[in-house]
Amino acid sequence: MKIFFGNPPWKKGNRLGVRAGSRWPFTMEVPEGTRIPPYVPFPFFLAYAAAVLERERFPILLVDAIAEGLTQDQYIARAKAFNPDLILHETSTASFNVDLAIAKKFKETTAARIALSGPHVSVLTDDVMKENGWIDFVLIGEYELTLRELCEKLEHSGPLQDVMGLSFRRPDGAIVHNPRRPSVRDLDSLPWPARHFLPMHNYRDSFCDMPHPMLQLWSSRGCPFRCIFCLWPDVMYGDHLYRSRNAKDIVDEIETCHRMYTLRSFYFDDDTFNIGKERVIGICEEIKKRGIGLPWAAMCRADTMDEETLRAMKESGLIAVKYGIESSCQKIVDASGKNLDLEKADSAIELTKKLGVKFHLTFTFGLPGETRETIKNTIDYALSRNPDCLQFSLATPFPGTRYHDALKKKEDIIARSWDEYDGSGKSVIRPEHLSREELEHWLGEAHRLWDEHRKKASRSRESSPGFRSSLEGKDGVGGHKVTLYIPCHNAAKTIRECIESVLAQSYPVDEILLIDDGCTDETAAIASNYPVRIVRHGRNMGLAASRNTAFREARNEFVAAIDADVALDKDWLKTLMQAFTAHKIAGACGKLTERYQTRLADRWRTVHCRQHHGDERVIDPDFLFGSNTVMKKSALQCIGMYQEKYKTNFEDVYISDRLKEKGFTLVYEPVARAQHMKRDTLRSVLEMDWRWWIYYYQDKDKYLGLGNILRDNFRRSLSYLKEDVSAGRFALALVDCAQCIFLNYHDLLYLPAIKEMMKK
Repeated sequence: MKIFFGNPPWKKGNRLGVRAGSRWPFTMEVPEGTRIPPYVPFPFFLAYAAAVLERERFPILLVDAIAEGLTQDQYIARAKAFNPDLILHETSTASFNVDLAIAKKFKETTAARIALSGPHVSVLTDDVMKENGWIDFVLIGEYELTLRELCEKLEHSGPLQDVMGLSFRRPDGAIVHNPRRPSVRDLDSLPWPARHFLPMHNYRDSFCDMPHPMLQLWSSRGCPFRCIFCLWPDVMYGDHLYRSRNAKDIVDEIETCHRMYTLRSFYFDDDTFNIGKERVIGICEEIKKRGIGLPWAAMCRADTMDEETLRAMKESGLIAVKYGIESSCQKIVDASGKNLDLEKADSAIELTKKLGVKFHLTFTFGLPGETRETIKNTIDYALSRNPDCLQFSLATPFPGTRYHDALKKKEDIIARSWDEYDGSGKSVIRPEHLSREELEHWLGEAHRLWDEHRKKASRSRESSPGFRSSLEGKDGVGGHKVTLYIPCHNAAKTIRECIESVLAQSYPVDEILLIDDGCTDETAAIASNYPVRIVRHGRNMGLAASRNTAFREARNEFVAAIDADVALDKDWLKTLMQAFTAHKIAGACGKLTERYQTRLADRWRTVHCRQHHGDERVIDPDFLFGSNTVMKKSALQCIGMYQEKYKTNFEDVYISDRLKEKGFTLVYEPVARAQHMKRDTLRSVLEMDWRWWIYYYQDKDKYLGLGNILRDNFRRSLSYLKEDVSAGRFALALVDCAQCIFLNYHDLLYLPAIKEMMKK
């Protein structure tokens, strides 16, 4: 039988929601046209359950519509095309009405049976199944093993009444609730999540400027603490048992994912990571021993952090932590069941600052005992600790929590619909000492004050001598303002990460231009979420025209360029700016490497179409690769800018030649690193290679007739073939042969066009 796993789309007007993987499902306001929210959690339970079934050889498909930015129609079409026998959707309280509507469409238009999972249906199982007679199954709590057993029973027509953790509907319509399944004790017995189905570079948690792409993973499950508002321990786990994984297996997962997806960081999204000092230090030692070399972050509890543990974490690459504080009032913290010692938490925050680790704080308004004064004090507390980032939210009593039960008993829950259980802006409770409107007002006021605080802190930091000197290299060029432009045509898949890598630069970018060269996808809509000025061409005019547009629009002398499918290391711009040590230096470029090496085409491109000059610094290389370059505007104006007849990046060669002829110097800085994010196919890489050489032959001085072009093709492919065979790269040798055939075929096919180019 075939099983479809889904995290359905969730859109409300101009708001996008997150559900699977989030302990606090909520929606975010986004600009019109945005498809993917700025925060996207990894759907852990879905991905683990998919991996369990895949291990048992079940045909499966996992689709995260939120991470892919799918519409309802697109999502439904993907599922129907798979023709599943069973459809599993993860649900939440705030999204439940949307979840039901989508699941019902599947029931009405397919023969598949419908199963629902998630905290909401785990608590209100009986009501949900009675009110919706078309639901076949509900999986309670942690459902990986429950789903495996259910599928095995369905495939062999076995009895369902002994499948623990399952509620089901008998053929006569009667509802049966089996006993709850105990939590998974041995986490190492579970396979790693089935990430290969998912858009791994779309999952993001951008707190403290963590670099992306980021791997989100669990090293443990559960939490021994008893916050009355916390959803997962009481509902998804059904207990407060803390379970952890083996350190070696955790780091194996990190290494493997880094190799597969070329990560820039990872994040332990545990319920509470820093429980068990020996365990945490053991993980850190394993990370150091393997030489992972990636920055990482973790969800931690402040009053269980100690200096030895935090130092071990930092030494292994920790750069940021999340601490849940909730309130500055100890009585409120105690009444919430969190029992956090605020004095110890303060000490941990100071220690975190002292060690140079960034930190994110979370606060919740509306817990028992909340008043205007306690909210004001909490805001003051938050700002005075000066976190790198923070979160204010409204306490939301999700069904199944003790907080919900207490408020329901007092009739202080005033929500009329599940849609309102969205703590990002609207309160669903009647606080004891505040009105609902006051609670919502103070949430908005907290956000306003935090925005003001950040702006003041930024101005103070930028005006300090230390900040300015940190931008100045030994050559004293630091402080020059830089315009960075991104020429693009249909780059929706990569533009988000590209822009975020620009915003994360250690040398600040003064303005960002996106040159929209006739995009027909959602590139511009995605870019509009960021501080980017979009300049549109009416049609696809080509790369050289885009570069000229950028230089005309740029307000600064120093103009940087990166392609829309490139992600920068954080010190890329700082390194290149330090290369301008003399007046005659016109430009500098960094080293661009291929992120992906999984496909044959990617490996061939890495060897034969590399976009760098090696690992040594070079003065006046043959040319500068324009995909990651800083140029002086005045130097380009001196030589007449880019020649727009060249539609591809072969113009980088000619403009470099013209600059050197005028006496300008160029610099190649391999320490300034960037990654090319595009995955190539054999066709795409060969077409790219052909376009490059066609524009080379477009120059009359180099055109020697079609016969010579064909001979050049043979000679070039033969040199590649000899190089690959001698190096034992036999798979690439096949591509070399394909290249020769491809180039000659296209040159013959387009002979009239080539001749026309020569005339121009």
